[in-house]
Amino acid sequence: MITDFEEPGFVVPENASAGSGSFTAAEKRTNRTKMKAKEKGVIVDVPSQLAIPSIKEYQYGLSTVQQGLAHLLPRPLAEEYATLFQCSDWESGFESIKRGIEESYYCGSIEESEWLADRNSPSQIDITLLAAVYTIIVKRVDDMESEGVVFDDESNFDNLNDSGESGFFDRTIRIYAPSLLRMTGTTSNPSKEKVQSLITRLQKYQAYLGMLNNAEFTSITEGLYPVMPSLTYDQENNVIEIASPYLTRLAVAARLAARCQRGKTANTFCVNASLGKTKSVSAKEVTLALTTLIEQLGNRDGRIKAETVLNRCPTLLAGFSKASTCCQKDHILKRAFGTAYKLMQTETQLLKKHPNLKLPTDDMIPTSTQLCKVINILQAQQKKNNTRTHHRNS
Repeated sequence: MITDFEEPGFVVPENASAGSGSFTAAEKRTNRTKMKAKEKGVIVDVPSQLAIPSIKEYQYGLSTVQQGLAHLLPRPLAEEYATLFQCSDWESGFESIKRGIEESYYCGSIEESEWLADRNSPSQIDITLLAAVYTIIVKRVDDMESEGVVFDDESNFDNLNDSGESGFFDRTIRIYAPSLLRMTGTTSNPSKEKVQSLITRLQKYQAYLGMLNNAEFTSITEGLYPVMPSLTYDQENNVIEIASPYLTRLAVAARLAARCQRGKTANTFCVNASLGKTKSVSAKEVTLALTTLIEQLGNRDGRIKAETVLNRCPTLLAGFSKASTCCQKDHILKRAFGTAYKLMQTETQLLKKHPNLKLPTDDMIPTSTQLCKVINILQAQQKKNNTRTHHRNS
């Protein structure tokens, strides 16, 4: 239970000019707190772009959509399946739970969203915050690999520290709270209330497990793993400490899968971390879904059905399924897709990475009776047209 907080992290005063040095005593104190945290190995400098799994086998790794080799699973659902198949608990009942999902669970469907809504499960988890934690873990794995650590056999991981069996996956990361706040779009003063809100949002992930299925090209042991079993706050140093056995395994598994597929990358880094400041969870889901699909296309044109996007967005799907009239459903779709199309312009690096890309426009917003409506992704064709024009002019 968090009852007290230290002063938040260092903030440059609005009326301070560059190099003026006109900082208050409180600001100097909090800046020292930040520097001391960094000296102790706390993560202070965070990425400005999110890592989103884009390798197809693990693209649902941060989602409750029950597809692919990795996805999130509400703990109550795992416990329900364990009881159904007469298992003592979800930890020992992995195979039964997996079979229950395959046989009777509605993968990426309206019924799935109704299940989440009817049982008051915390379905509206903030995927951008989870992605921020995943991004920091991915960066740690990158840094370790650059230092010579070989991620090719799970048995190697136990030797990376002295924590015993699977010590690497259970290792915690320590993040300076104001840095994580700013990473997710909180640019104003990270107050006590905002740090408390951040921790409350992180606690929602404790109601989830991550399911990892086995694959020939990875050495990660399949099973159900807690998403965030350990979450503590050091109020004296303003540091959040997190352990995520699931996200760490996901980061390594996606890396190994990409390594076995020439030309593929494990994650896309096209989404700005500041997407987190957007209030609409549904719009964020659509933005992430479309960005991932576009990245999977590479430099090719594509035709994406609106229904495909909808089925990748659990929160949007839940709201859509609960709406009782076509008018309500259309309004929900218009808000989510319309906002997402704007966010793709302002909160992604898609146009920078794909200069010839033509992003979706408002005329591609689907309605409840047009879920087969196609969202055209044009980029290669535009290149061809430019080439033809060049030849005619030469």
